[in-house]
Amino acid sequence: MRLLNARPPIAVLLLVALCGSALAFEGQYAGKRGTLVIKQRTGGTFEVVVDATVPGCIAELTATGRVNNDVLVATKNQFGSSCRVTLRKQGNAIALSQGPGCSAFHGASCEFAGTYPPKR
Repeated sequence: MRLLNARPPIAVLLLVALCGSALAFEGQYAGKRGTLVIKQRTGGTFEVVVDATVPGCIAELTATGRVNNDVLVATKNQFGSSCRVTLRKQGNAIALSQGPGCSAFHGASCEFAGTYPPKR
């Protein structure tokens, strides 16, 4: 049997590449700062759960965001404040940085920012 066009259309390849890039964030991570869980939700959004609680400081955040240009940006609006975290792949790990509004979501002696390697 002969296939008429064995090559997939460029649009299909692009879609697979974009989805693969976004899904690369999904997973469980744990590092010196605490734990990070990223789950894909409906509509192309992601739920980001960070628990960077250390002795003397509680730091927990559940935010929702999207991947754009290989960067996942998630935001949580609560307590009259807005916390925005930016996540980038760094090899197998996730590098997380936080915006200025995040201090309302954790104490002064801890923060969400840091590198989170894959959980083993």
